[in-house]
Amino acid sequence: MFNQGNAAIQIQPGARGSVRFSNTPYQPLSNLFDPMFSARPEQSINYISVHDNLCLRDRILAWAATNGRSSDLGYLARVQEFGTGILMTSQGVPFLSEGDEFLRTKGGNANSFNTETPNIIDWNLLIANENVFDYFKNAISLRRSHPGLRMASWEAVNRNISTTIPRSDVVVDDIQGTPSGDPWSEILVIYNSGANFDFPLPAGNWSVAMERSLPVQTERVVTGSITAEGTAVTVLHR
Repeated sequence: MFNQGNAAIQIQPGARGSVRFSNTPYQPLSNLFDPMFSARPEQSINYISVHDNLCLRDRILAWAATNGRSSDLGYLARVQEFGTGILMTSQGVPFLSEGDEFLRTKGGNANSFNTETPNIIDWNLLIANENVFDYFKNAISLRRSHPGLRMASWEAVNRNISTTIPRSDVVVDDIQGTPSGDPWSEILVIYNSGANFDFPLPAGNWSVAMERSLPVQTERVVTGSITAEGTAVTVLHR
C-alpha cells in the first residue's frame, strides 16, 4: 500500500500529530495539503478509511489486483493491521471506520449511498477474521493505556519525540513517556513498510509490547537489536 521510497512523507508527519515545524501563532501553511499543519496534535484527525468511497478492505483488494497479490490473503490482512497500528500509535485523534476491524468489504462499490446491500454489515466476517479483530482490540488497548501516545500540545511533541529515518521505508519515533505521566519512561515505535529491518537498540533491556504476530499483552525482553518485521508496527519500552 505504501510507496516504500516515501515513508518519510507518508508516515512521519502523521505519527507526530502533523504538528508544524515551529510553534509560531497563526503561521500560514504553504498549501492546503501541507502534511504538517496542526498547532497541536488534537487538530490532526488520523484515518485511512471513512464511509465515503472504497472501504479499507476494498482499497487493499484493488491494490492487490493491480500488483498481482490477490491470492496472498494473509499479507493483505497484514496490510490492514499495519495501517491500524500506525493510527493507534500516532499522536493526534485516530478515526476508524466500522467494519475495518474484521475486513468488511462492500464488494468494490465505491459509491454505495443509494444501494442497500453493500452497506449491510456482515457480522459473519467477525468470526472469520477474529485474529484481525484481536489486533485492532489490542492496538486500541495499548493506546488507551499510554498517554505517551496521546500528547496534548505542540510543545510536548517537540520536546519529547525524536524521529529518525534509518532506511527510506522505516520511520522510528523515540518517545519520552515520563513527562506525559506514562508508566513507560521511554517508548520506541518502529514503522516498517518494507522488508524486515534490524534496528540497533539503545543500551539496556527493552520489552516488546507490540509486533506483527504477538498479542500486545504478551511481552518479551530484548537487548542490542530487534528485527522489526516488514509491513508492521513494532513497539518497545523500558
